[in-house]
Amino acid sequence: MGMREACKANLNLFWDSVRQDYLEDFLAAAYAKPWKRKLIRRWLKHRPRRCLVIKQSDFNADPLVIEFGPESFVIQVCEDEPGPRAEVEIIATHLSLIASYTLSWFLLNWLARSIHLPRLFKNLRDHFYAAAIFFIG
Repeated sequence: MGMREACKANLNLFWDSVRQDYLEDFLAAAYAKPWKRKLIRRWLKHRPRRCLVIKQSDFNADPLVIEFGPESFVIQVCEDEPGPRAEVEIIATHLSLIASYTLSWFLLNWLARSIHLPRLFKNLRDHFYAAAIFFIG
């Protein structure tokens, strides 16, 4: 393993802590709520899965991929670039990701250009459902 790979593996530990300390519990609780599960199924429509990819702009870490299914979710670090085709892609600094725990902070970071949503208007429906899953209720 070279120096770059070792550094990237070390930076990917950030994603491990985010997954273990926040995302797994949060998404498990979201899937436990009947109205959120209905919202996720409505977002999926006729597709088996929808993907959300989060990339860090200030670290050389691999992207975090969250795959939403009708009954469960999968969170993984995608070490193979470019990764799966995602309906929602978020590019952000790690501090703006940590600070964006409410919709208002997320929007403030987006206006400050700490968070970038490359296909926001192309996939507006997908972004709406992803925001509803994370920020409503």
